Amino acid sequence: MTSGCPPFQVDRASTYRHSFPRFRARFLSLAGPKNVKRFAELCESYTDCVAVEAELRERGEIPDLATFIPLRRNNSAVFLCLSLVECLLGIDLDDEVYEDENFKAALLAACDHVCWANDIYSYDMEQSKGLMGNNIVAVLMQENHTTLQETADYIGERCREFVAQYTAAKKQLSPSLGPDAARFIDAIGYWMTGNLAWSFETPRYFGSRVAEVNKTGIVILRPVELPEDNCSESGSESDEE
Repeated sequence: MTSGCPPFQVDRASTYRHSFPRFRARFLSLAGPKNVKRFAELCESYTDCVAVEAELRERGEIPDLATFIPLRRNNSAVFLCLSLVECLLGIDLDDEVYEDENFKAALLAACDHVCWANDIYSYDMEQSKGLMGNNIVAVLMQENHTTLQETADYIGERCREFVAQYTAAKKQLSPSLGPDAARFIDAIGYWMTGNLAWSFETPRYFGSRVAEVNKTGIVILRPVELPEDNCSESGSESDEE
C-alpha cells in the first residue's frame, strides 16, 4: 500500500555542504578580526532565534510584537547578512561604532525595513503553506486585531517611517566615527532598495504573476496547500478503496 506522495529524499552531496567550507575560507581571508567576531556572534544569534521560531511553530503560537521584532531581526538573517557589508567594503569597524546612537538607529531602521518588506511580500506564499506565524503580517493582525488589508496598509506606513528614520540617522552620523562608518551606513541603504527590486525580479514570492503584482500592487491569495500528512492519509484511503 502506497501513500501516493513522493518519498522524502536527501541529497547528501548537496551544494550547501560543499559551499560552507569555501565560504568560510574566503570570509576569513577577507574579513578583519572584529568583523569575524561579530559575524560569529550573529551566527549564534541566528541559530538560537531559528530554534525559537521552530518551537513557536510547533506549539502553533504567534508571538506578540515586542517579542517578535528582535526575534525577526535575527532569524531572518538580515543582521547576519548586513555584517558581511564590512567584509565587502574591506573595512573592520570598532565595536564602539556599533554603540553610537545614530549608527545603531540607521542599522535598526534598515534591518526592520528589509524584514517587514520581505514579510509582506512573502505572506501569500507562507499562508498557503500554513507557515505565517513567523511573519510581521500575522503578528500585527493578532496584536492590533486588524484585517489583512489594514495590516498591509500599516506596514506600508511603517516602512516609510523606517526610511525616514534611516535617512535622519545617516545625516546625523558623527564624523568622529570615521569614513568607514559612513560607508557602511551608505551601503546598507542600497541593501534596502536592492531588496525591494529583487523581490519583484524573482518569482519566489509571486510566481508567474510577479510582473502583474509589481504593476498593480494587488495580490490574490493562493489556496492553502494540502499538508503532507493529509496527503498520506488521502493516498492510503484511495489504496484501501
